[in-house]
Order: sequence, then structure tokens, then C-alpha cells
Amino acid sequence: MLNYQYILTKKNLFQVSTGFSYPQFTKLLPKFTAALRKAEYQRIPEEKRIRQVGGGRKSKLTTDKQKLFFTLFYYRHYPTFRLAQILFEMEISNLCHWSNFLSKVLFEALGYELKLPETRINSLHGLFTVCPALKQFIVDGTERPIERPKNPVCLQNSGGENAR
Repeated sequence: MLNYQYILTKKNLFQVSTGFSYPQFTKLLPKFTAALRKAEYQRIPEEKRIRQVGGGRKSKLTTDKQKLFFTLFYYRHYPTFRLAQILFEMEISNLCHWSNFLSKVLFEALGYELKLPETRINSLHGLFTVCPALKQFIVDGTERPIERPKNPVCLQNSGGENAR
């Protein structure tokens, strides 16, 4: 698993890993824990539950701190499931389950959920209407044809492919 203990000892790595400072993380943790307990009990109705909450196969994410760290890391870096599989030493099906389940818990703990606009953007003008600040970041990357010399002698003198 990602060396969580090492990251905890390095304040700058924690901020880079999660987007939160450690004091912000510790302030969010009790709310996350409360939302997690609530979600665990709501996941399966009591009359259909076979095991107690927490029963069954144990996860790699054993503590609430690790679960919160995983969720914040996932949203901060948004790794592919293959990369997350390497970092967290979990199977992709488990990563998918945890990312979906813990995302809902995080939004419950934060009290809000960030969503992309539901407007369908079909043109560059439409994009600038929704996000006007993007104008300064868009660069014209159109590929343009360049005249290349056809004469092998010119290629040798210019250091081209045929130069030896």
C-alpha cells in the first residue's frame, strides 16, 4: 500500500498527495467517520443483513484515516485504476467499489458535492461562455505543413536524415 505513514511525516507531501493540509485533514476526519458509520449501516437494511457491520473479508483500507486519505488522493490525482492498483495494492473491482462508496461518504461529510455543469458544450464559443477564464489557457495547436528540401545534397548540408 502507498506508504501512508511516510507521507504523514512529511507535511509538504501530505498537502501534495491530498490537496489538504494535515490540520484540515484532521478537522475533516470526525465528520468523515460519522458519515462513514451512517453509510455502512444504510448500505444493507438491518433485516437483510447476514453479518454485523464490519464483518466479512478485511479490506486493505483498515482505518477511517486510510479511507479518507484514499478518497482525497483519488480525487486529487485521479489515477487510472491500473495505477491505483499498483499504489494501493488492491484489485480493480475493490478500487471501483471503494472509490464509489467513499465518494458518497466524502460528499456527505463535506456537506456538498462539486459537479461539472450539465450544459452540453458543442463549440469553443460555448466553452468560453461556460468558462470564460479558459480563454487565456487555450493555444492554437493546428499543425501546419512545412516545405522540406527534396534535393539529397541539401539534406546532407542541413544535417537531415540522409546526412552521414
